[in-house]
Amino acid sequence: MIEGGCWKRLHCHAAIDCPKHFDSNDFQTLIAEVWKKTDWGYNEVRLVADSDQGWLDYMMKIRDKEQYDLSIEWLNYHNPQ
Repeated sequence: MIEGGCWKRLHCHAAIDCPKHFDSNDFQTLIAEVWKKTDWGYNEVRLVADSDQGWLDYMMKIRDKEQYDLSIEWLNYHNPQ
């Protein structure tokens, strides 16, 4: 989910599943290294393993999104259920 805009710095919240062939710690390290190389990563990354429904609810909140439908990264969206 992309949040922010005119009144708040753009930032991203994500739920990323660790591929089966990766060690969880190695995957988190890889994500942090790659994210910090992006143009808008702001050298900030916070990773939490095993997120719960509360995190998903927080990510999906309407607040802080200028256009909710455009805030979802549909190209990379995958619902495993």
